[in-house]
Amino acid sequence: MKKIENIDDYKDDFKNMKIPDLKTFQKIEYGEDINNFLNLIKHQDKEDEQFLLRKKIIPVLTGIIILVVVFMIIPVENPVILSGSLMVLFGLISILIMFFKDYRNISKETFGLNLKEYLQNKMDRLRSWRSTPRLYNIIFIFYVFGCCIMLLGNTSFMTSLNNTQNIILFIILYVLAFAFSWIIGEYRYRRRYKKLHLHLVRNISELLRELESDDDSIRE
Repeated sequence: MKKIENIDDYKDDFKNMKIPDLKTFQKIEYGEDINNFLNLIKHQDKEDEQFLLRKKIIPVLTGIIILVVVFMIIPVENPVILSGSLMVLFGLISILIMFFKDYRNISKETFGLNLKEYLQNKMDRLRSWRSTPRLYNIIFIFYVFGCCIMLLGNTSFMTSLNNTQNIILFIILYVLAFAFSWIIGEYRYRRRYKKLHLHLVRNISELLRELESDDDSIRE
């Protein structure tokens, strides 16, 4: 049984990996099975990068560009609308920075780690996809609040609501609509994790246990 101490032993193979044959993962063994498994992780990294790019980064970046263009074409003189718009812009920029950071963390090279450290790093990153981090939710609430201020600052829109009862009803429906979109987004996020990440987390955990067991037997 070949003992692999460092991922540098097959660094070139890892960099040139192609999309693997996604078969049911079974008992981990050294040699070709480890290379195939690392290939599977590499494939999932590419899937995660594309997901962040298409579903997160590009839509948020598009929203920022549209908002800036609107600012340039239509000067905002109402201070309430301006403050709400700036809150929305700040929220979008903050979330974009965080998405770019997540994207960078996926593609960051970790070849200096030994095999166990590398797998532990990957497992921790995959587990972080289980739910949206709290900071993302705070920024989302900040964004929603900014949108609400923009609408409330629009005097013509508020006048069209006629009375306080309609305004309160509008605010309730507005908040419910955003809450619904957040729940749907969170559900899809978790479902994606369960479908694409959970089995990898379990398999990495199994491999780590076997590597640890192998180290224990060598020490004995």
